[in-house]
Amino acid sequence: MDELPEDLTGLVEKLDKAYVATASEGGVPHIAIERGLSVDQGDLVFDSWFCPKTAANLGENPSVVVALWYEEEGKGYQLEGEKSSLREVATLDGYPTEADREKYPQTEYRLRINVQEVYRFSPGPHSDRPKMGL
Repeated sequence: MDELPEDLTGLVEKLDKAYVATASEGGVPHIAIERGLSVDQGDLVFDSWFCPKTAANLGENPSVVVALWYEEEGKGYQLEGEKSSLREVATLDGYPTEADREKYPQTEYRLRINVQEVYRFSPGPHSDRPKMGL
């Protein structure tokens, strides 16, 4: 998709978290709640301390789905796309013990997602048809 719809871009700016679903090369799904979402040149961009499973999955399988839910407006969107880049932007080495280093992410990443389809996301019946005009 060349550009995200303008309505969606405005809503992303209000959001404090998003649900990010990835899958391993073998198709085993993993979901994470992430912060630090923005839109840049039509792509979704996360600056986040992704859990190790999310980062590993993105290394094996570029497919990603992001679910956005706006509670106060009672609506949401599911964005399907592919990782266009994943790069390290910071590394942490401040945990006091090896156990802490293994338990928590040590790297902040910048994930850029090229969104290919946008769907409405809501409880109850819905069509699962791509929704370009929001």
